[in-house]
Amino acid sequence: MTNETRDGAGTTSVVRGSTPRTTTTPAGDRFLADFAALSRANGHAPAWLNERRIAAAARFEAVGLPTTRQEAWRKTNVQPIAQVAFANAPAMAADSVVATSAAAALDRLALLALDGHRLVFVNGVFDAARSHVGALPAGVRVGTLEQAWREGDAAVAAHYGRHADGDDAPFAAINTALAHDGAVIVVPDGVAVEAPIHVVFACAGGETAVAHHPRVLIVAGVGSRVTVIESYGGLVAGDVYLTNAVSEVVVAEGAEVDHTKRQLESEAAFHMGGMHVVQTGASRYVNHNVALGGRIVRNEVAIRIDASGCDTLLHGLYMGHGQQHIDNHTMLDHLKSGCHSFELYKGVLDGRATAVFTGRIKVHQDAQQTDAVQENRCLLLADTATVNTQPQLEIFADDVKCTHGASVGELDETQLTYLKARGIPPAAAHGILTYAYANEIIERIPIELVRDELEGLIRGRVRETQQLGD
Repeated sequence: MTNETRDGAGTTSVVRGSTPRTTTTPAGDRFLADFAALSRANGHAPAWLNERRIAAAARFEAVGLPTTRQEAWRKTNVQPIAQVAFANAPAMAADSVVATSAAAALDRLALLALDGHRLVFVNGVFDAARSHVGALPAGVRVGTLEQAWREGDAAVAAHYGRHADGDDAPFAAINTALAHDGAVIVVPDGVAVEAPIHVVFACAGGETAVAHHPRVLIVAGVGSRVTVIESYGGLVAGDVYLTNAVSEVVVAEGAEVDHTKRQLESEAAFHMGGMHVVQTGASRYVNHNVALGGRIVRNEVAIRIDASGCDTLLHGLYMGHGQQHIDNHTMLDHLKSGCHSFELYKGVLDGRATAVFTGRIKVHQDAQQTDAVQENRCLLLADTATVNTQPQLEIFADDVKCTHGASVGELDETQLTYLKARGIPPAAAHGILTYAYANEIIERIPIELVRDELEGLIRGRVRETQQLGD
């Protein structure tokens, strides 16, 4: 059923050839004003970048922020975002917002004990002091987009903004128009990067609601291998801010990319995330997407499987409590034959948390012998928690093996009874089963330190649930 409630984001008009748009949102007006200011300040940007920024701003101006009248957004109301005229986070000096307590939070988010390479951005500004890039194999580039733009990096010029933008992706358009820096990882043909690469985006606004627009570009060459972790988080509990993140990943023939996203935002913050992947040759791409923070969260994972013989694996975990809203939209676009995709998303909701899962698999006519599996499971720990789940299959080929399914339920009474019969208190039994349920996703992450840290966060969330239940 379509939600007919007006979202209150402003007046509505129709632009020829576009969807209905909102014309007077404070956030939308501020984004366009920030673009104008960025255009004036960035005379050193290459011509191709300016052209893509201008095109993205025009797309956003045409469609505006999404509303619940649009099918893809009817279960996620962005009115709270639309009503805020966010300050541009990069305009604030990073050093001024990283106070002593915030510095400790940043160190935790950055996982300083992780043995690998690290790029840290605070409010969109590169933090060289907390970043560390060690010795890399010949030809590998790990650095900032701003530097790559300045140096005329050909891989960045070829791929930046080519895989994420579209008329139906307004937040991606905002990001392309406003991102003034970010991370770039380029691995040349035949090279393996053994140590993980960790990209950290932190935000702190203090009394000011700020917006930052993190951008990541990963290009994995023929026969290459790389492991990348993206982390997003707030530095001060209760801070209101917007993280509007876009990642573009290009995976060439024979390449292997293992890609983890840790979303640990302030629970008063908004997180709009888009991950856009294209597999251009027979390759393997694995994505682990963990969402624990945020007031309103939207994760979009769109993968274009454009070569025969690809393996694509998506593992997602979302945990919501209180008034959190978490929306996961995934798209696996099978264009060529003989590919395998596996997708498992699991949710845990408590309190009055709400969630949306829309997973779509599209198998084109030329994608014969596709083997695709999609499953979404959600555990409701309270009668007041709600999930809307919609797995979708769209098949135009006749020689395929595709399945999809969704399940929503409570903890298994038989398992609870078994644990209670062995002297385990009811609250502890609930906690053990909830942790085991969520940890099925976490244990698939290949980096031990990341697994351990996320397992600790899940245990903490489970303990909070037990205390509220008591």
